[in-house]
Amino acid sequence: METKKHFDIERRKFRRFGCCMPSQCKQLGNKGVLGALTRDVSEGGTRLVTESFIPINSRIVLVLSFPFKNQTVKTVCKVVWTRRFETLSRYDLGIEFIDMTTKGRNNISHLLKTRTLS
Repeated sequence: METKKHFDIERRKFRRFGCCMPSQCKQLGNKGVLGALTRDVSEGGTRLVTESFIPINSRIVLVLSFPFKNQTVKTVCKVVWTRRFETLSRYDLGIEFIDMTTKGRNNISHLLKTRTLS
């Protein structure tokens, strides 16, 4: 009998859209703004690449830039996982949206619908 390994199970609630968009994040309580690259996005969160380590459970303010729409979405998020690239001094961060305006959610929802239909 074959069993599924834990890492084979999809745990995401929302479908992800792969992308490469500029973004900015700022850890709450810190003054510095970090440049980041959005690697995928869903209605529940995103994956970022950044040059700075941000610990799990940290709260950040994230500004996602949609260059093809000339719009931004600003939201408060939580870091749910982090992984350091072995060959680069960069980090992959799993981000959960925790406080977003209805307009921001609608923009992301619209983005996902138009990108998956085209």
